[in-house]
Amino acid sequence: NPERTTRTVISAMSNTLGKLNLEKFQEIHIEKEGRKFSSEKVFLFIDGGDIQKQYSAQEPYASEEVFGEPYIRTNNKDYPLEKVCGNIDGDKGHKPGRGYFLEGVVAYGESSKNISGLNLNLYSTAEDEYKSAFDEQKKGLEKIKENFEPSCFDRVVVEDRGGDDVAKFEWYLHQSDFSFLTRINTHKRSRKLINLETGELENGLEIATRSKREGEIGAEKKWKNKHSKNPEFKNKKITSRIGYKKVALKEFPETSLTLILAWSDCYKEPLLLLTDQKITSKTDAWKYFFVYRKRWEIEKMYRELKQDFGLEKTRVRSLQKQKTLAFLLMYIWNFSKLLHKKKSQLLEKAVDIFKIYLKRNQKKDNEFSFLNFLRERIHPLSETYSYRKYSQFFSEICLEPNRKQLRMFLYERMS
Repeated sequence: NPERTTRTVISAMSNTLGKLNLEKFQEIHIEKEGRKFSSEKVFLFIDGGDIQKQYSAQEPYASEEVFGEPYIRTNNKDYPLEKVCGNIDGDKGHKPGRGYFLEGVVAYGESSKNISGLNLNLYSTAEDEYKSAFDEQKKGLEKIKENFEPSCFDRVVVEDRGGDDVAKFEWYLHQSDFSFLTRINTHKRSRKLINLETGELENGLEIATRSKREGEIGAEKKWKNKHSKNPEFKNKKITSRIGYKKVALKEFPETSLTLILAWSDCYKEPLLLLTDQKITSKTDAWKYFFVYRKRWEIEKMYRELKQDFGLEKTRVRSLQKQKTLAFLLMYIWNFSKLLHKKKSQLLEKAVDIFKIYLKRNQKKDNEFSFLNFLRERIHPLSETYSYRKYSQFFSEICLEPNRKQLRMFLYERMS
């Protein structure tokens, strides 16, 4: 509506965000998505992220053109974002940043290959209840465990190198109901592991190097590396060879784990994956190798939420409303993936509607018929039915809470 200013639009959106019961919304969403994965093994890609609010001290909706530079300079101190904190700016080489942290979970079905965002938690280190990044991660996984459909299949948490931590291994092995697949470091200070074949304590890189030297790495596969930082190999097929070893953590020697060793011709060092899943062949090892490669989906989600959905550009000051908005954008990201997957079905239905239109109007299918269809049937809708009328209609039929259902919105009836 041209009569509404940016300020009033932001104010209306902010008020709507305040009515959402985020906790209940998360429970409903996770439970609904869990039902889709109840009959298969699920891999849970988890990763931390950040959103930058470098100019958070500036009034969110003030511009120099409208308000003037002196007004902004005088009023800046009165309009900071709530509990904005220092963080790491991943887009600028991990330099110090300012904003909030993210902790996301994306589910991937082993047999269905479905990908779905389960949860996205925005948090600040300035919150009173904040303890650590791992604590925030555990909160998200516990919420999933409480609301995910019970299943006899494994739920395997897949992490990048940030998961190579003793406290996390202890939690996965002794306190949680999740399995894990974690990448471990390969530099000289790589994690020490007990080689269960020899009983010796070695780091992961030593085990991988000796296995390669002794000819235990094989089962060659060629695959396309879309994300290589080396331009020589990006989007080109590379060759990898794989192996696996039975190992144990020196802190928990009684628990047998598997170390997957993958050597690729585009990297000087191997990829080392540690898991508590049972691996009995190189075919199994390859499966987990490519599951780990699929972990890139959560990185894509973060990138698309920032670049395509404008997560860093939002002007909402309340931390709770920022949390709600981040979760809603993840929910919309899910919906966009569903539309992309269903696009062929949607196009088929659109063609069927077009054919009915031609039949009813006794029109021939020529080069102008589709344009006439758009002009006669689609365009008038935008002139006849306003945005306000549609929003009121959907509010009445969709948003008014049903007493028999879980209440997600906190509404007051208008007199």
